[in-house]
Amino acid sequence: IVEGSYEKKRCDVYHITSILEKLDESENPSVIDRLVFIEFALFRHLEHQMDITNLCLKKELSNKPELMIQIVELAYPPDDGNIEELEGSAPENRRLLAECAFHIIHLGHNLISFNSKEGEFEGDRMKYYIKELYRLAEERKRSKVINYVVGEILGDIPRDEKYPPIALCQIVEDLHNDVVDEAIYARIYNSRGVTCRAYNEGGDQERYIVAKFEKFKERTRTRYPRISEIFNRLIKVYKNEATRCDNEAIITDLE
Repeated sequence: IVEGSYEKKRCDVYHITSILEKLDESENPSVIDRLVFIEFALFRHLEHQMDITNLCLKKELSNKPELMIQIVELAYPPDDGNIEELEGSAPENRRLLAECAFHIIHLGHNLISFNSKEGEFEGDRMKYYIKELYRLAEERKRSKVINYVVGEILGDIPRDEKYPPIALCQIVEDLHNDVVDEAIYARIYNSRGVTCRAYNEGGDQERYIVAKFEKFKERTRTRYPRISEIFNRLIKVYKNEATRCDNEAIITDLE
């Protein structure tokens, strides 16, 4: 699977996930280091086959911004365009590593968590993590892409009853970056995924989402205008989608 020959080998993903789930319980540093790479390479095959909550990859990424930067380095060339040589890495291996890295950055939702073991959001840890990402990105010559990465990380913060956390609002204001804001907006919007709809339902699902974002907007309207504007944009797009779904239901009923 790591070599991209999954269809030929027909590996049993169920047994692989069972092995990984057992290994994820290990506290042995040498096991963890090797397991992180295995889970990185297999992530596209495993993310829909197992609960990723306890993946070593998720734990390490959530606590080590330097690991996230290593993945960014694999996915993107440096700012000056001079691609570094990977020791012992053939072009095909580089391509596979880049594909894995790109998938984790942009398609691996909720892979980085700033929650404690008790489930409480740790705002100071998030702020430190983001600050380190920017420092490391400048050091590793990845400043051109880091705003997109940061925006997608911030856009993945769970939207529970306490959302948005103050630390998130503060860091969006402090960064004051349109690229970050756009990436947060896109990440939140794309996180919805595929939906199912009852016959003639119309835009009820969209109106439910609008109600949630209106609460978020109200909480941030006076003190945090940048993130409030992100919610405002989401409200507008979901209101339009609700109207479209209502019209489609009317036409379907007439037919």
